[in-house]
Amino acid sequence: MRCRLLTLRRRAAVDGGRVNIAACSVGGGQAVLDAARSYAAQRTQFGQPIAAFQVPARGRLPAQGSLQA
Repeated sequence: MRCRLLTLRRRAAVDGGRVNIAACSVGGGQAVLDAARSYAAQRTQFGQPIAAFQVPARGRLPAQGSLQA
């Protein structure tokens, strides 16, 4: 019985670690997305922010969708 209890505790610790890693990954991804959005709004090319161009807008949507999923 004691062996089973230790196994359950280890499994709980591993599950907690997985949740922590996932939370850190989502937080890091959000930080990168925020930094890219800020940079695209500030950086200008041909007299307008690069966020107004189609390519950054197209690339930004898949990243934002996968981060929210």
